[in-house]
Amino acid sequence: QKLRAACLSVKLSDKTDNFERTCQAIVERWLRYGAGRHFPKQSCLAFRTRFTFGRGVALVSPMLRSLSSALKAWRELTDAWGKALFVGGRLRPDSSPEEAETQWAETCQVWKDLWQRTGRTDAQLQERLAALTASRQSSWNRIVEKWRQQRERRIQDVDTLLERAARSKQAKKRRTNE
Repeated sequence: QKLRAACLSVKLSDKTDNFERTCQAIVERWLRYGAGRHFPKQSCLAFRTRFTFGRGVALVSPMLRSLSSALKAWRELTDAWGKALFVGGRLRPDSSPEEAETQWAETCQVWKDLWQRTGRTDAQLQERLAALTASRQSSWNRIVEKWRQQRERRIQDVDTLLERAARSKQAKKRRTNE
């Protein structure tokens, strides 16, 4: 539990190198000082990466016995995932549904590659992805609809401001001509 808590406390916003160094230091410290008291000497650690795309929709890497392999998998998934497109279950105003779909597709492809390296078949992985995609669909439709509504409101707000500015400019012009 302490090891898990320490690893979870590492901020993903940290630079990649800092995140990896911090994870390595935590694991080394645990192996040196914590393992013997709570676990048999023959026990070993396993690591995995998890990327969540909404409630109940997560891409999880295979369990890996080597921290360096786990960090490599994390790097691959992080590179495919790119930047955070969501905040609080909503699509960020500066991103688009198309960007999010691309992010999902690219991250899924890397996820498949990681699992294929462990011997999973394409058919098994396609079945799992189909289930995840179906699970994601209803919440995804709501997210896109909210994003479109917010964008429409922002466009209306800008139009209103531009109309006010134009009226104000015309009123000023009339006053100076009088």
